[in-house]
Amino acid sequence: MEEATSYSFKVIGNTLTVSFQVPDTDYEQYYDIAPLRLLDETMIEEDGSSQLIFHLEMKSWVPVSLLYDLAAQIVKYHPENEIDWEKSLFDAELSRAANKYTDENYVMSHTDPDMLELNYVSQADAVKRTMMAIDYCQDIPKEMAEEIRARVSEELGKRGIF
Repeated sequence: MEEATSYSFKVIGNTLTVSFQVPDTDYEQYYDIAPLRLLDETMIEEDGSSQLIFHLEMKSWVPVSLLYDLAAQIVKYHPENEIDWEKSLFDAELSRAANKYTDENYVMSHTDPDMLELNYVSQADAVKRTMMAIDYCQDIPKEMAEEIRARVSEELGKRGIF
């Protein structure tokens, strides 16, 4: 599924839900995020990063802006949460950069020139793509990491999250 073109957060019952527009359709889809009372408690990794941000970052329909806006929603309902927003969103942005890099390199080296889509012919190909992303994250240029950190700080600042 392509990235959502628009989205909004709603509380339905006691659950934070995101509704989003499916690209090139009039179809609106709903995705339950979590019960409001659990937004800040059950979603924290040992290092302070948000499991929820990590989980949603992997969804193809989720634009990066939604992750920042979700952080603002969690802060709205749980201002004293202990989530490390900088780490959570830096990791999400880094993962997106790595996936974009590996997708581009995978397409260049593993597809027929006439095909415009990724074609994983075996599980080994998918594993190789994942390993490329891991290698890229480990070897990310310092300038790119600093650029991502600056963007994370700026986006969190726009939303009043420090």
